[in-house]
Order: sequence, then structure tokens, then C-alpha cells
Amino acid sequence: MGVTVFFAIFASGKFFSFWLFLVFLTLFLFRRRKLRYKDQFKNESSTYLSPVNGFVFDIQKEVECDDGEKYSVVRLTLPHFNEWGIYLPHDGEVQDVSVNRGKKFVRYSSKLPDLQENSFDHVNIVTRSKNDHLCTLKVVRCAIGWKPKVWLVPGDRGRPGACLGFLPFGGTVLMLVPSSFDIVINKHDKVIAGQTVIAGFNEG
Repeated sequence: MGVTVFFAIFASGKFFSFWLFLVFLTLFLFRRRKLRYKDQFKNESSTYLSPVNGFVFDIQKEVECDDGEKYSVVRLTLPHFNEWGIYLPHDGEVQDVSVNRGKKFVRYSSKLPDLQENSFDHVNIVTRSKNDHLCTLKVVRCAIGWKPKVWLVPGDRGRPGACLGFLPFGGTVLMLVPSSFDIVINKHDKVIAGQTVIAGFNEG
């Protein structure tokens, strides 16, 4: 920045214009490109998109849950003051919605909520894609936050990115992904609802 100001003051107008052109060209060439999920996967019904805007706090594989099955758990965090919507991660329908009252969870805690005891305060949403793949979202109430609001009921259908509800003042969303899906994001990645690919079905 200091070099740019120097040239703005002391260099000729043409040279400074050329300098600005090089700066903008460099920023354009090295910009971060968005991942287009349709280019990476054959069928959008075999792809899980992010259900929220936020970031990936943690990813844990082979986690045993209350149904006795093991899943990859993608822990997504919504900041206090950001967009709080919760969205359908794929093309399909809502299979089940249930409310579980219990202990509140601190969104930045290093520990994962106990998925076997299932004793934390959350709304459990199970969705089914057109390809018959299930996805479970556990919308967890934060110790500093309000109760999750979900307005869709079992049987409701929607496209990827259809709004399911919202989580006032943010919190945690746990995305339970079956072992037949490959996780394609990393810890600390920023995610955008309806755009960022979380996982894709491994057809091999």
C-alpha cells in the first residue's frame, strides 16, 4: 500500500495507471474460486450442501449415535450476529422433526455433544433425498442464544436451499453424514448455505 501511495504522488499518471492495472490483474488471477457442486458430482440428489452460513468447527468420523449407527459428524457453527437461517441440504423431503429438551451447549466448546445419550437441547431434522439418502441435522441451542425455530413438518418437500427455519443468535448445527458419503470440506472452512458442498455420495 505504501509503494502504491508513493507512485501515486511521485510517478507519472501513465505509470501509475499501469501499476494499478498490474495490482488488479494479480488480485483477479489469484482470487479464490467457488466450488461448483454440479461440476464435481453427477447428481445433486447425491450431494449434501451446507444447511447454514458459518464455518466448519470440527469434523469427526465413525461417531456412534443414539440409533447405534456410526456417522461422520460435521460440526457447523453459526456466529452470534450473522445470517441465522437453516436450509435443506439437498433436493428431497422432510422425513422427521422432533424436539429434545436438555442441556444447552456452548458453540465454541472443544467437546462434541454426547450423541449417544442425546441429552442436549436441540431440534432433530431428518431429510430424505430423491435417491433415498438420509441426512440428519441436529440444530443445537447455544447457552447464549434462543430456541431453534423450525416450521417445516414431515412430508414437506423442497429444493436445495429451501428454508427450514432459523437459529436466533446462532449456535451449532451437527450434520450426520452416512459412511457411504465422502466429506469434501475441511475444518475451519467457511460455508455458504445452499452452495458449499459438505459431502458427496461415493458411488465406488
